[in-house]
Amino acid sequence: MDKRDLSEVVFGLCLEQRIPATMVNPAWFSEPYDVGIEILQKKGATREDVAKVVASSYLNDAHESVKRMNGLGEQLDWPKTLKDAYEASEDAHFYKKIVKQLEENKPVDWLPVYGHISSRIANQSSGLSKASDIKEDNYYPFHASGYDAIDKTIGGIPTDGPIIIYGDTGVGKSTFAINIIDKLLHQYPTKTAAIYTLEMSAEHYKWRAKNMYSTLSEVWDRLYISGSVKDIEELVAEITVKKVDYVVLDDLDNIVKEQAASEYERVFRRVKEVCRFMKIPFFVLCQPNRMSKIATQGSENTRFLTKYDIAWSGAGENSAALLIALQKTNAMDMSAETFPTTDEDMFYMMFWKSRDGWPGNYDNKSQIGPGAAIMLPSKQMWRGTPYSGKWRLWPPTAGTKKMGKSNNKDK
Repeated sequence: MDKRDLSEVVFGLCLEQRIPATMVNPAWFSEPYDVGIEILQKKGATREDVAKVVASSYLNDAHESVKRMNGLGEQLDWPKTLKDAYEASEDAHFYKKIVKQLEENKPVDWLPVYGHISSRIANQSSGLSKASDIKEDNYYPFHASGYDAIDKTIGGIPTDGPIIIYGDTGVGKSTFAINIIDKLLHQYPTKTAAIYTLEMSAEHYKWRAKNMYSTLSEVWDRLYISGSVKDIEELVAEITVKKVDYVVLDDLDNIVKEQAASEYERVFRRVKEVCRFMKIPFFVLCQPNRMSKIATQGSENTRFLTKYDIAWSGAGENSAALLIALQKTNAMDMSAETFPTTDEDMFYMMFWKSRDGWPGNYDNKSQIGPGAAIMLPSKQMWRGTPYSGKWRLWPPTAGTKKMGKSNNKDK
């Protein structure tokens, strides 16, 4: 059966309550059954409610389709069968456009094609495995980054998963990401990384990075930079081809197609898929929301960023394997008492979430978050020395007093 016939049967099964309507997606159905399913999914919906928007001829056809089965196919997974038909229909539509371009001798953008094929292969190859066949002996949820501010406070970064980094404009998110990639590529001489900049050309980005960190010249042959990516699908296709070990997206707001929560959630879901299938960490740079900007910038610098301050959607916090907020106090007399403050400028690297617990839960040499590493500013942002001369994770507490002037003694 094709998508049309399957839509008729599955709709009939849902209408007769032989399949819960919540098990299917309206987008899988042909018209007008997609609208009918949307109604059936509403709480308290009845057959009469459906009959108000779906013509009786379609309802009768669906009923007759189920009746003709006469017990056949009872063991068939109808929702999955319909979903497969829907995806096949979408594939056909996608490739028809490619074929038309080829027939008309028009240029074809092959990266989306590769990404589409890779996604289909990944979905087909994913499935149940016996637990006894899964080899986890060499898996550990964290690994060293080579960056003391992270390794000597929380013990490392996630082995795989989205690492969400957010902070106000000008706080140095890009610098922070370049620093980590520089450290990782020196820590692991066989690894590769890709940085996607949505704010400048690749040449501009490399010039800027080179002037920030001269040690990057030692790893240029293992670092890819793109200043021309247009959307998340193109990015996914490229890193799949290159099979890189680390990815940086700088930044999220410039790759979404519209400023809407649903679009941000779609991109975050895609990032999570990449991390699962490629088994890599993926650094995503984000902006905080407007309300937090008002409270954390300029003369209104009255509180620290929290894990709920990422712009547009809770998908950032929910998706994160590691959630890091970056903030500079600008020597303000902050009323916030989450972490200790000082009369000097300070950089706060706040760790708000770790999906697999904290490395300190597994290794007693590491401290357990959440908390903040507090750093003194330097010419190379985020490569400064730690406050009091020691890497220390300050846990969030109420009633924290102001710190005195930094004098390399632990306060």
